[in-house]
Amino acid sequence: MVPTQVWNEKILIGQFAGRRIVNTALRREYGDSSIPARRVEWLSEIDERKISGELSSSLRHQHPFSLIERSLYNEIFSIAYHNFFSPESFSSLLLNNNAEFLDSDSAFIGLISNISAYANYLSDRAELVAAQPVVHDILNLFFEGVPIDYSCAQSSDIHSAGFTRLISSKATAITTAAVLAILCGLAIYSSQDSIANDAQNVMVTNSLAAADDICTPKVSESAAIVLRSIGFDDLWKACQRAKAMQDRTGLDTGVRAADRPPAARPR
Repeated sequence: MVPTQVWNEKILIGQFAGRRIVNTALRREYGDSSIPARRVEWLSEIDERKISGELSSSLRHQHPFSLIERSLYNEIFSIAYHNFFSPESFSSLLLNNNAEFLDSDSAFIGLISNISAYANYLSDRAELVAAQPVVHDILNLFFEGVPIDYSCAQSSDIHSAGFTRLISSKATAITTAAVLAILCGLAIYSSQDSIANDAQNVMVTNSLAAADDICTPKVSESAAIVLRSIGFDDLWKACQRAKAMQDRTGLDTGVRAADRPPAARPR
């Protein structure tokens, strides 16, 4: 992680691209002194106001290099990759890039997160879900309660351009990001007349994941349960609501919607 000058308010995140070290010079700053350097693949750039105060303060000191506490790793990885999972947790970073973020938008994200939580629970307990689950099924689980592993811990800074970060022990956090992207994508590529058919053909893929990826199938199954539970009569309304929020707030889930599967990218 590399902070720019304070006035620029940017944080860069990257990874070393190989172990090769070369000598270079920055004559304007250091004259003809030889400086060892390594090539960096930059993964992400973010406004410093969108990271936690704890992470920001850990980067602003006089030492050229420092180790960052492990307690901040989840935040760092979510900035670099938006959505990721580790053996301990699943995480999603939802950015709102404009200032027009309302309390109703936060409530809508919370609603999708809650539905995604129960969808993940249902996907693990197939005997509890009907062939065509409806919101009523999820409401029953909501009032009865499900294990806390399926709920998300949430942190946010949404008063201006900011973020909502979701972390869960199960795949709920990433399912939430996927469902929001699916709703926005259907609003673009589908129509009120074809929504029922299009929603049943939605695919969730991760072209950068390993062949034995355990996250994508779970997210895909849970997202499908969410779409079915909303019901196709109300699904188009949900799509329009999600797209209106995205247009107004600049919502970026880190998930890209397309009208056809992406070509596999080389690792």
